[in-house]
Order: sequence, then structure tokens, then C-alpha cells
Amino acid sequence: MRTALLMPMLSQQGIASEWFREKDVLRYRCVVVRKRYDDETLQPLRRFKQQGGRLVLDLCDNDFLPPSQQQKHLHQVDNLRLLAGLADVIVASSEPLAQIIRKECPAANKVEVIGDAPDDPSIVKTSFWVRAWGRWMLAREQGHLNLMAPAGVTRLVWFGIAHKRRQQRSGMGELANIVPMLVELGRTFPLHLTVISNNAQRFREEIAPLMPSSRYVSWRAETIESMLRLQHIAIIPSLPGAATACKSDNRVVTALRAGLAVVADPVPSYLPYGEVIRIGSMEAGLRHYLGDPSQRIADAAQGQARVLHSGQTQRIGAQWIAACGF
Repeated sequence: MRTALLMPMLSQQGIASEWFREKDVLRYRCVVVRKRYDDETLQPLRRFKQQGGRLVLDLCDNDFLPPSQQQKHLHQVDNLRLLAGLADVIVASSEPLAQIIRKECPAANKVEVIGDAPDDPSIVKTSFWVRAWGRWMLAREQGHLNLMAPAGVTRLVWFGIAHKRRQQRSGMGELANIVPMLVELGRTFPLHLTVISNNAQRFREEIAPLMPSSRYVSWRAETIESMLRLQHIAIIPSLPGAATACKSDNRVVTALRAGLAVVADPVPSYLPYGEVIRIGSMEAGLRHYLGDPSQRIADAAQGQARVLHSGQTQRIGAQWIAACGF
């Protein structure tokens, strides 16, 4: 989504763009590369640079930390460092990540911070049948929530990635870490949890057995925003560490734009929203909103107005155009 959102920004300024095609590499003026650290990508980009092209490396995670010590993962980190050396500009999604890049690649030409634009599912082109399926799915979830979480029941939602490897504790692992606390809160405040993710099996194994009043929904670009609007509070737990410190504000902005209140663990990029979300202790933040629904509604409305009228997308577009050399 981060990469796809760049294309309409460029188009609005009359700048043509397309997904990378190796056969056309020598006719490009600028190439933005993200999450591609394989040899097959590196080789044409070297030719591109030799022909005087502009290369922008975009990072939104600390990819200098390999997923494992397997040779293929270590090789990807080596290629990342090579790309960093080739890049005219390295873009980081947050300042903590920019600091890591400067430490890992002291010889890098330039490191800039460009945050995430709010997700815009409308850029995903879908067929009539996919849209019809999305409407059916939304109606089904509305019916489920009306049954399982009627008036008086607070609807919590967590949305994010569930890694396949159980030892990876970020993503749904972070949610599993706070489920016992949610269960305890549920003894005082009626709660229902919706999980929007990409791994139903992990939900069934790690979340559902502990929290019976919960439901899994598959993440889809064409339904995510509508699904979020059915909820009350987005919970964004994060385990401390270098990877967490690098997170952008994307999930906070996405939740606020959908009209939700937000309770989150402290992450540097979330701090500017401290007036309209609850940051710090997840339990304290939830107790605050559960005990004072009027404050929850007021913060959600204020947060939604802030992200919808902040001009963030325009500022980010201007930063990207400059980074691409236009």
C-alpha cells in the first residue's frame, strides 16, 4: 500500500509511473525499490545506475535485522547494504528508523524521513463480483456484531499481520500477549474483539480459546476501512525493541480516519497523537475509555477530524516528488 499510494501522488503532478519492469529499466528516470533484496533485482538496478538513473531506496522496517541466520536471509541483508550504497536517497518511514540506517550505512548519500500516507483502499481496482462479495461480507459482519456485540458491548478491534513463524512475537503475537488482560477487563466491562488479519489458524490457536467473544475477519483492501467503521476502539499493542521503535504512525492514522478511538503502547511515531489517543499502559487506556464512553467518542471524533484535514497526504506527496528528483 505504501508503494501503491505513491503512484497517484505522482500522477496528480503529471509524472508518469508504473510498476517496475526489468525490460524497461533503462528508460526509467527514477526507480523506487522497497522490500526487494534479491540478486535478480540488484543486477538490473546496477545497470540502471551505471546509465545515470536515480535510485531511491524506501524502508519502513528495520530490514537490517534478518528474520533468521539462514544464509538466504543473511544474503538479503548483504544486498540491502549494496542497494543502500547505490541509492541517491534512502527514505525512512520514521526518524528512529532513519537513525538506524545512518548507523548501519554511514556512507549512505542521503537519508530522509517520509511518513506513511493514510491507506486509501480505493486505489485497489476490483471487479464487480469482488465488490459485491465485499458488500455481502460487510453485511454479514454487521449482522454478527449486532448479535454478539449489541448496545452496551464495546467493540474492540485489532488489525495487522500474523507471521507464520510462531517464534515471531510481533504482529498477532503482540495481541496474544494482552489477551489475558482483555479477558480480565471483560469481567467488568462487556467486550467483543474482532481480529482483522491474514492468518486464521493463529487466531484459532492463540486468541479464540482464551477469548470466546471474538471473531476473525480476513484482511482485504476493499473491505478493511468499512470493517473498521463497525468497531469502537482500535487496540495497538507493541512489544518493546528496535523494530517497534521504527514503526510508522500508519495504524493509528488508519484507525482514526475510520472514526475509532485508539489505545496503543508507546511508539515514537504515535506520540504526536497523544491528545486524541491513549498511549502508555494498554490496560489503563482501555479502562479510561470503557469507564467514560463519552470521552472515547469525543477523542475519536477529534482524531478523525485531525487526520482528515491535516494535509498530510499533500505534504508526503511533495516530499516524495522531491526525493525522486522531479
